[in-house]
Amino acid sequence: MKLQLLPGGLFIEGTLRQDYRFNPLNGALELSLEEAAAEDGCTADKVTAVLACALASLAGQEPDRLLVASLVVGDRQFLMRQLSVLLDDSQRWLSARCSDCDAVFDLNYRPSSLPIKSAGQDFPESAVQINGTSYRLRLPTGADQSNLDPRKSSEEQQLQLLASLLNPIPDVSTLSPQDIEILDQTLESMAPEVALQLLAPCPHCQMENTLDLDPYQSLDSSPDALLSEIHRLASSYHWSQQEILDLPRRRRQHYLQLIESNRNSHTMEAGH
Repeated sequence: MKLQLLPGGLFIEGTLRQDYRFNPLNGALELSLEEAAAEDGCTADKVTAVLACALASLAGQEPDRLLVASLVVGDRQFLMRQLSVLLDDSQRWLSARCSDCDAVFDLNYRPSSLPIKSAGQDFPESAVQINGTSYRLRLPTGADQSNLDPRKSSEEQQLQLLASLLNPIPDVSTLSPQDIEILDQTLESMAPEVALQLLAPCPHCQMENTLDLDPYQSLDSSPDALLSEIHRLASSYHWSQQEILDLPRRRRQHYLQLIESNRNSHTMEAGH
């Protein structure tokens, strides 16, 4: 598969590297991804496990969990979105309730059509002034997310994360809402981003609604569907599990279509 570019990247020996490449998609990789997604741990840990399986190369290196965890959050969300595209770029449907007229409506989108924002000029860290003190502010990584205390509230976690991104580390209690706003704006200006929301006009009253998108939606996949496909192919062709898992996904799907077509033909013949 061709080399592709991250919207952010990693500095390797002082050089920004943005190249990455996924492994070829077959049943073995799909099963590995689903097993990685089912591992114990927080969402950040699962994202790291999945991407370490999915990637063939990252920033010119063979990926491991430590390297994947060092990516900034925006790059990790981008890679999870691209992995979702690789697995299935068909139309997705969202249901929403209008915030104005309360009507329920549907919206479709294709993952590959969602916009992507490249990293800002100061990526991945910038100088900021807070209360007369100079700090270096860096973007959060997967490792930072994994280190958050799950016993704390989301607000406390956000403050914990923000403080860890500053050098020197400040006393969180001294940060005012205005300080936090400055830090958030600086982070946003540096960060690569994928679309996490869609604007959708209500077809009934034309009110503009905001719909949230989950960049980690592919973590919810279950191995049940793949195991069912393996069973159907093994029953029809008497191949081993490994032989089936080694098939490219498109070829596996084609064989499944042939099985279904043959079954329908026999059903129609039996009906006559």
